[in-house]
Amino acid sequence: MRYLNRARLFAYVGVPMSILGYGLQVYFIDMKNGRIGSSAMFITSRVLMGIGRSLYQTSTQVIVQGSVDKSDVAVTTAIFFALMTVGGAIGSSIGGALWNNILPNELNNRLPEELKANATMIFKSLPTALKFPKGSAGRDAIVMSYIRTLRVNSIVTLGISIPMLVLMFMITDIKLDKDADENNARKNELALEEQDDTKSDTDPDNEKKVVITNTTLISESK
Repeated sequence: MRYLNRARLFAYVGVPMSILGYGLQVYFIDMKNGRIGSSAMFITSRVLMGIGRSLYQTSTQVIVQGSVDKSDVAVTTAIFFALMTVGGAIGSSIGGALWNNILPNELNNRLPEELKANATMIFKSLPTALKFPKGSAGRDAIVMSYIRTLRVNSIVTLGISIPMLVLMFMITDIKLDKDADENNARKNELALEEQDDTKSDTDPDNEKKVVITNTTLISESK
């Protein structure tokens, strides 16, 4: 960003990269025929999501800070991070609601009849779910329940993120080089000068001074 002098380019790269990571995660969770992706596949998708998120979040923060006067940077940054926190809280609430509603239903539908009474205990305790031996009917039902729940969560996350592909083109681009800073400073100075001129033109004291000056000139001429 320092060498390209453009912040928006990183949003153009980061948003598609993170969405690609979400899409790969959806695919790796359920690759059909009961297959799931390997650990390396999930790590790859998480890395793409992390790098993409860091790129577009950093670029938008720089753009927000560079679009305001220096005196407003602190307040603007605080608002930016506050909105990020609110968005994260909303996302966590949606994910938690999906998890708490979908997983119990999946367990009740997939567990064998003799294990359905333990569905609530299995849902609340992961160690209890892991006690079932691999390859048993109960363990397979638990695994499939988790897979279906994670897949729904990932699909919702992907769907919420897709509009960012359009929103990223609405971001205002700013120049980060030294010349741009000097131009912005000059514009601010001109704006302040215009405000001072306007204030002086409408100042009642100045009008009084003009009247007194004119009166004095008339008296001297007489």
